[in-house]
Amino acid sequence: MSELVIEGLEIEYGRNVVVHGLDLRVESGEFVSLLGPSGSGKTSVLRAIGGYQAPSEGSIAIAGRDVTDVPPQGRDVGMVFQSLVLFPHMSVLRNVEFGLRTRKVRQPERRRRAMETLEMMQIAHLSERLPFQLSGGQQQRVALARALVVRPSLLLMDEPLGALDARLRLQMQVEIRALQHATGVTTIFVTHDQQEAMAMSDRVVVMRDGRIADQGGPEGLYREPRDRFTAEFMGLTSLLPVDVVRPAGDGARVRLAGTAHEFDATGSADPAGGEPTFVSLRPEDIHCTTQPVDGALTGKVMARTFRGVNTFVQVRVGDQTVLALQHRGQSLSEGAEVFVSWDAARARLVAGDAP
Repeated sequence: MSELVIEGLEIEYGRNVVVHGLDLRVESGEFVSLLGPSGSGKTSVLRAIGGYQAPSEGSIAIAGRDVTDVPPQGRDVGMVFQSLVLFPHMSVLRNVEFGLRTRKVRQPERRRRAMETLEMMQIAHLSERLPFQLSGGQQQRVALARALVVRPSLLLMDEPLGALDARLRLQMQVEIRALQHATGVTTIFVTHDQQEAMAMSDRVVVMRDGRIADQGGPEGLYREPRDRFTAEFMGLTSLLPVDVVRPAGDGARVRLAGTAHEFDATGSADPAGGEPTFVSLRPEDIHCTTQPVDGALTGKVMARTFRGVNTFVQVRVGDQTVLALQHRGQSLSEGAEVFVSWDAARARLVAGDAP
């Protein structure tokens, strides 16, 4: 049985519909990220699951029980908000005990479970400190402990790492994922950061304008996006406008728009009704060399960007610009004339809105 089943969910703010007929199933023990830009409806969906936002239509069931009209305290969920809202006058221990206190758990059991959870989070030694005496990462661990101590069937997290610095954010991603594996708690995680979603999730649900645009495993979405929106949102990509010479069902053959250059592409979506068509190419799949290559396009390096381990180059090819990863042993300078090619198996045909 699915841990969470959402059917036909609609959410309105006044006359503004922000979530449109959304259906979603989350299996027991699954870590699912809702990924999308601001205004895509992901936080509204999370709040509806937690009981903090009443839907205008649809139903929500947790562990087989319809909770659509059940208040938050009756839903058996743990919630970690974007702003951690720790009680400033309470010690770490009392903050973690709070949910058990509201559930009328007796003091000895309350204390035992709270300390057990703090030990799991490796912050038991901070139990008597106040929130202002903690670092950002420590406060994050307290918020997680407070959500987990009630042993929820569902853990909801609303961009909980947004206020942390880059190094601590990466560390907490690893710790949260390890904790989720250890506890087996079904988790729904809201983020607008595709790297975060890919690093932590079993499944990523990409949202756009209050609807699910695409969903699947992180690698599958990265390599085989359904459309232009997903291709762009799941990471760096070059989108080349093309004309379809041979439909995808027969092994796609496309022509780079405005040129006579034809090449093969993968993908199952055949645009209809004049919908624009693109080929998505990830930077690591584009090859640039100063040596001639049969069938390659000629280009010029316009810019280089060093990002620690990797260096990226922007290459002008005809009327288009592609972003390529400079491969090991290369040193492509700005202004260099290069030959640009790629593996057809990595060229993904997608449909999408016009630029």
